[in-house]
Amino acid sequence: MSKPPAIHVDLRAPVIALILAATAVPVGIRPPVGFDHSIGLYDFLQNVAGYLPLGMVLNGLRWHRALMAAAGLSLLAESLQCLMPLRDPSFTDVIANTAGAAAGYGLAKAVGFKPLVTLRSWMAAPALLIAAGVVWLAIENANPDLNGRGSATAGTLEAHWAFDEADGPLAVDSGPNGLNGVLHGKARRVRGPHGSALSLGGKGDYVVTSDAMEFRMTGSLTVSAWINIRSNPQDDAVIVSDLDGDGPFSTGFQLDTTVDTGPRTVGFKLGDSCGRYFARYGATPLLADRWYLITGTYDSAQRTIDVYLDGKQDDGRLDGVVPDSRRHSRKPLRIGRRTESELFDFSGLIADVRIYSRALSEGEVAAAFAAKDPSPTMNAERRVQSAPVRTAPPSSCVTLPDPRGAKIADARLPTVVACFGVLISIAILALFSRGFGPVVAIAAGAIGGYVVLHFATFALPVLNLVTFPLTGAIAALCVVASRKAASK
Repeated sequence: MSKPPAIHVDLRAPVIALILAATAVPVGIRPPVGFDHSIGLYDFLQNVAGYLPLGMVLNGLRWHRALMAAAGLSLLAESLQCLMPLRDPSFTDVIANTAGAAAGYGLAKAVGFKPLVTLRSWMAAPALLIAAGVVWLAIENANPDLNGRGSATAGTLEAHWAFDEADGPLAVDSGPNGLNGVLHGKARRVRGPHGSALSLGGKGDYVVTSDAMEFRMTGSLTVSAWINIRSNPQDDAVIVSDLDGDGPFSTGFQLDTTVDTGPRTVGFKLGDSCGRYFARYGATPLLADRWYLITGTYDSAQRTIDVYLDGKQDDGRLDGVVPDSRRHSRKPLRIGRRTESELFDFSGLIADVRIYSRALSEGEVAAAFAAKDPSPTMNAERRVQSAPVRTAPPSSCVTLPDPRGAKIADARLPTVVACFGVLISIAILALFSRGFGPVVAIAAGAIGGYVVLHFATFALPVLNLVTFPLTGAIAALCVVASRKAASK
């Protein structure tokens, strides 16, 4: 009985599928924008490297045809990016991509590279392992463990910084999770209203904690602190924040003093599960050189957001629509600063910062102030044990927020899906190149796209229910359609 002929796979179609997945498959739709003309060395080199494989697999064409094909493909992708959030269409990218293809073309000619790979049965195991590894890494990077307290389970005290340490660079978390912070700049401890306080001088003075799982809450939230304003920046003065993005699209939360509504008041700002900004502002103007207890609460079940000043509800203007879930941030939590920007640094004193994964009631907030003691009994000891969760309420997003409400990791997921489709089809065809092998390979590519969408993110638009499986299936189809029987 004769052995079936060996099978070659032409790499041109799979490589083109991977490049289109990386540059032209959207994870959302936005209003059209124009081409950017900025030049960044890292982005330029990244684009050169990305199109290097395309030039290598096109080395069978004449050089001018290969470069025209690469430039045309790049121009198509960049044009589509005008409608894609998390993308920055640029003529510079077209130049870099074409240069990368030219370099790949020259390299392939120099080494005699042929864009063919012969499938062997031993290739199945490594291809399968790499495919699984690609998906696993994407899931780990795109959707870290979430804190289910406040949404899936009852909430509790998550962190409490009293700043009562004798000395040293650590701001010790006396809450149940040990989420210690590190003092930066000239931040120092001084006498506070009921113990110690943190003195911040403005730009460069703050405390950074971490992006720990406990801060990745998607449900109810309370943030409170005692503050004494020394001076104010032109814009927000951040008290506690892991907010990421710019209005109207944001992730995470921020408690601050703000002039968004005119006079400086309390501000409590969050992003919903789609990254859409919503905020509650205080009604009472804040004065310098006076101690206040300020509190922001968000109740996901009741869909309410409130701010309190000295234990009394102080609700002013509401921006946005209050949702039943939030999108967590991937930025470290900071006290006195917002993310990496020094434009919003707080100048003054901050004491007794607390974060809860539940919405404190009006009575609890009032009791905290009336006692003149930032150590209320409100649920501080009722620790609810629950495992991290990877689920959140399904998003009703129609379009993905821009800019970067859903991080670059989400934008790269179509590339992951296409890689999985190519690798899983190679694994299957290495063992079953005939019969049902091709059909199984295409189906596996589609299933892989669904798995990545389901486990790697929870806040992408519904259109990805189609585009993710379709991308995986098309990538696998490119491998299946590129098979050629090896000549004897």
